[in-house]
Amino acid sequence: DGRVFVSSQSIAIGAVTGVDGADDACNSLAIAHDLPGDYVAWLSQPDAAAPNRLDQGFDGPWRTWDPEVELWTALVAENISDLIDGNIGAKIGWTETAQAVPETCLAWTGTMASGVVATTEGGAPAEHCASWTDNQPAQLGMAGRCNAQDDQWTQWGPVPCSQELRLYCFQLIPMPVEPNPGPPEGCGDGTCDDAEVCDADCDPPASCKDKCDQFEEAEWPCSCLSDCDVAGNCCSDITWWCTPVEP
Repeated sequence: DGRVFVSSQSIAIGAVTGVDGADDACNSLAIAHDLPGDYVAWLSQPDAAAPNRLDQGFDGPWRTWDPEVELWTALVAENISDLIDGNIGAKIGWTETAQAVPETCLAWTGTMASGVVATTEGGAPAEHCASWTDNQPAQLGMAGRCNAQDDQWTQWGPVPCSQELRLYCFQLIPMPVEPNPGPPEGCGDGTCDDAEVCDADCDPPASCKDKCDQFEEAEWPCSCLSDCDVAGNCCSDITWWCTPVEP
C-alpha cells in the first residue's frame, strides 16, 4: 500500500514553483526521513488535475500514520475514486515524521471535492495561484483542511497565494508486473500437438531468434547460442529446432 502525509514544512509559492516543484518538495521530505518510494503532491492546475497526476503510478490504497499502533496503517482511501467521493477514511493530519499537525493546518490543493481543478464562483479554473507560480495576494489558491475527513480535506476554501501552506504528499507505487507464465505446456518437446501455440514445435521456418525468445534461458530445450539470430543453427543436439546455416 502507498503512504500519504502532509508536509512538515509550509510551502511558499515562488520558493516552490509549479506542480513539479511541489513533487520535488514531497520527495525531498520523504528521502530525508527514509520513507520509501516516489511521491506527488495533491495539486491541480489547468492542464493536470490532482487525481490524474496521482493515477500515473498507482490506484491505491493509501494509508497514513496511525498513532495507536505507531505504523502507517490508517486507511485514507482505497483508490482514487474513494478520495473524491466526499469523505476520506482517515484525516491526512500526520507529517512525514509521524507528527500531528495543528488543528488550524491548511494545505494547498487547487482541487475541488470532485477532483477537478478548483474554480472561482464564476466557474473559471483560476484558484491555483497561476499554476503555482504567482505569490501575489490578489491570486488565490484552493486549500484543504488537514484535519478534515469530509470534502474540506481538499476543498476548504480559497486562500491568498502570498500565504505559506503545507502539501499533501501521496506515494506512487508502480502497478504490479504479471509474472512471465513461461512457454506453453509441451513447448519444446519436438511435437506439434493439437491447439499448441509454440513456434519451436509448430513453425519450422521461424527464425532461431523467434524460437529462443519464447523461453527463459534456463528453459531452453537445447543449447541455444546467445547470438542465435546470427548463428542460425542454435541447436546442436536437436536438428528439428533450427534450420542449419548454409555454408
